[in-house]
Amino acid sequence: MKFSDILDVLDFGFMTAIEVRKGRLGFLFDGMYMNVSDSADARSADGAVSVSAEAEVKQTMLAFAVAWRVLEERLALDAVGGMRYSKIDVDVDIDARLVGGPSGSVGRSGDKDWVDPYLGLRLIFPVGGGLSLVGYADVGGFGVGSDFTWQALAGLEYALSESIIATFGYRYLKVDYDKDGFSYDMANDGLYAGMTMAF
Repeated sequence: MKFSDILDVLDFGFMTAIEVRKGRLGFLFDGMYMNVSDSADARSADGAVSVSAEAEVKQTMLAFAVAWRVLEERLALDAVGGMRYSKIDVDVDIDARLVGGPSGSVGRSGDKDWVDPYLGLRLIFPVGGGLSLVGYADVGGFGVGSDFTWQALAGLEYALSESIIATFGYRYLKVDYDKDGFSYDMANDGLYAGMTMAF
């Protein structure tokens, strides 16, 4: 879906990232929640039958990782290893009505969750004037949870002060899960912007 299409059906979305570091060792948390819903109506060619449907999908992803600063000279390079928890909740309601006759409805709901191990690298390259380039990539799943998952991020960080950093970039996350009759083959990507507070 295009970003403009997602905005049309987005009820609520939230992303956050927390990092705690001492020396070369760091602990990372990344969280994302998205709730989308939509509805549609259809009528048979002769107008005798009308059907309406509503669907809601909630997606939660929580990632916890350990980072080790492999290199810290002109640039910083972190090796990252962690676990990503994913949960999908789906609710669907369908109503059918026969003109001048009976009507009926059916509702179905379900959820699925799993955990993916992943390994990644993060690069931070200061270019001067408070500006830094940031690159990140990880791969995971390995059949433990998902069959395969990967993520890439490219961004800019600008230090407004010693404790406040403006961030901007592009993020792509791909998940391919297919087990026990449940298939989830999705990609989430787009621009992000935010503020980082260091203390």
